[in-house]
Amino acid sequence: MAMNPLLRDGLAAHEAGNLARAEQCYRGVLAQEPNNPDAQHLLGVIAFQARRYEPAADLISRAIAVNPGAAMYHNNLGNVLRAMVRRAEAEGCYRRAVQLQPSYADAQTNLGTVLRDQAKFAAAVEAYERAAKINPSLAEAHGNLGTALKDQGRIDEAIEAYRRAIKLNPKYVDAHSNLCYTLHFSDRYAPQQIFDEHVRWAKEHASGIASPPAQPDDRSPGRRLRIGFVSPDFREHPVARFLWPLFEQRDRSAFEFVCYAGGDLTDAVTDQYRASADAFHVVAPLSDEQLAKLVRSHAIDILVDLTGHTNNGRLITFAHRPAPVQMTYLGYPDTTGTRAINYRITDEIADPIGADRLHAEALLRVFGCFLCYPLPRDLPPVSPPPAKANGHITFGSFNNLGKISATTIRFWSAVLAAMPGSRMIIKTTSFGDAPTRELARERFARQGLPVERFELLGPERSQSEHIATYARIDIALDTYPYNGTTTTCEALSMGVPVVSLVGPNHCARVGLSLLTAVGHAEWAAQSQERCVEIASSLAADIAALVVIRAQLRQAMAVSTLCDATGFARKIEQVFRDAWQSYLRGT
Repeated sequence: MAMNPLLRDGLAAHEAGNLARAEQCYRGVLAQEPNNPDAQHLLGVIAFQARRYEPAADLISRAIAVNPGAAMYHNNLGNVLRAMVRRAEAEGCYRRAVQLQPSYADAQTNLGTVLRDQAKFAAAVEAYERAAKINPSLAEAHGNLGTALKDQGRIDEAIEAYRRAIKLNPKYVDAHSNLCYTLHFSDRYAPQQIFDEHVRWAKEHASGIASPPAQPDDRSPGRRLRIGFVSPDFREHPVARFLWPLFEQRDRSAFEFVCYAGGDLTDAVTDQYRASADAFHVVAPLSDEQLAKLVRSHAIDILVDLTGHTNNGRLITFAHRPAPVQMTYLGYPDTTGTRAINYRITDEIADPIGADRLHAEALLRVFGCFLCYPLPRDLPPVSPPPAKANGHITFGSFNNLGKISATTIRFWSAVLAAMPGSRMIIKTTSFGDAPTRELARERFARQGLPVERFELLGPERSQSEHIATYARIDIALDTYPYNGTTTTCEALSMGVPVVSLVGPNHCARVGLSLLTAVGHAEWAAQSQERCVEIASSLAADIAALVVIRAQLRQAMAVSTLCDATGFARKIEQVFRDAWQSYLRGT
């Protein structure tokens, strides 16, 4: 049957990006053929692209009712339902699509993504691998496979998957950012190698963007500054948690705060930021260029990236130089690689003198820790060390599975070997997936952790239940080369000492920075042997552990790590100094 000419015209307009003309054509088709499933489906696709999810789902569902055998319809309905966070239904749509068309590589890739959304990491890996086998040149299948492998702690394999994706599509910016980020989890790459990859990212993706740098109209050094924050994580997320003291305690007479929220997920924390900010803009639908134009139109003085190369980052926006001064802070443990960002905020412990040479940005080091951790108001009471009741020491780590490198396992194994009868609890979100949990169990055993002495736990139903699990831990052991941050703060808040192995770059020095801030730098060391001695010494003195447990939360509460007002003042001073430096041209 010949294609309706209006449908043909609509497809051409759609392909060219003229969505208004495409929609007009598709509606013209329906005026002639009210049950035309292709027109219904394509109108649904346009609605989806405009983020009008309810009408999109309705239109595509009507197309499926007319032509239930069209695999593409099911795939695209899955895309809509996934955007609506109706993940189980989206999974069903993708499964129907690949059932109808087993060679449908895009649907297999989408199936992998919605499985990953549901923390079904092993099944996600299988789906991505099927997609890559069907279409070996599909870069997205390899890139997404890398992320699912990272979720399983298979870091070397993840890195190789990202490299394959980039080789297939050198402009695949997300895969390249994921590669930059994931290198930090491996103990096989030196800081110089990691820096070089970030510079390659910037050269490939963030150079040659011909936007002139923004210029301020008012160059007064002491005036009220407009600070813009770009993040997808103004929600229940570590970035939002660590940033909140600055928002809560800021000097509103001297600083105006503007949020550019790039994420689709919102919650009560989003509402909190929306109420606190002087302006709050939802920018997820905007391209990097459109976002840059919006920022420029708002006359932002200092634009702060809070994401780096992590998920939904907007570094290309910064490459357009929409603000006179640009910074990166908090959400990423390293350089962005691009000189379009002027500064990176850190401290003298996490990034000591000498770290500057491995940064595209100038380092602005605040006194004390670069972080502030507001103690949650609903923390459960601190319990006695469980060793008193158990008769043995229980070590623990609640870190991301990807952080558990071979070096980390050797460190933990040495600690357990030094303390006969001790046990260890390893808790991470990835262990909610049974196949991933068993894969990790086998890997840990192969690399020296005695299987009969460790317990693997998945996620809890709530944050309060998660925090309460620290009552089962006597001493926390950090990860290396990527230290814990939120997990370290949580452990300390529950009276649990943390032993941290220190390395040469920021991600391997955050533990030392946090411990120094709470007055316990002696729990960190630069050698595995010394860390084993520290852990053994803590474990050998239960009476001392009782005292530490009873006093640590209060010591933390009065430390610089929890001083929200002091933290806000020093970050504000960073902003003011950077602004005045800009005006001086230095």
